[in-house]
Amino acid sequence: MELKSEPGLASAQSHAVEDAEEGETRNIHAKHDDLHGDLKPRQISMLAIAGAIGTGLIIGSGSGLAHGGPGSLLFAYTFVGAMTYFIMTALAEMAASLPMKQSFAGYATRFVDPALG
Repeated sequence: MELKSEPGLASAQSHAVEDAEEGETRNIHAKHDDLHGDLKPRQISMLAIAGAIGTGLIIGSGSGLAHGGPGSLLFAYTFVGAMTYFIMTALAEMAASLPMKQSFAGYATRFVDPALG
């Protein structure tokens, strides 16, 4: 089999494979015309909430910096960042080993106790 680019399309989007025995050509990757660039209202509201939370964290850091100094603030951000990293890594491991339709609560139900889900 030999890979060749089709004329008129970008080589990363579409490739053609020529079968050595039969001499016919078929597409491996179809052209992706089904992508949409619009956002739903719930996605826009989640972006707004994330922006408000980020702004609140920066403004809230000012009082922490004034009371505790830069060392304690650095330690707190490092500690919370490490905890978040370990939780997300554990969740990724569970999702890779046992995929399920439920989210984080489904894994808590399965691995810890049904009362948690």
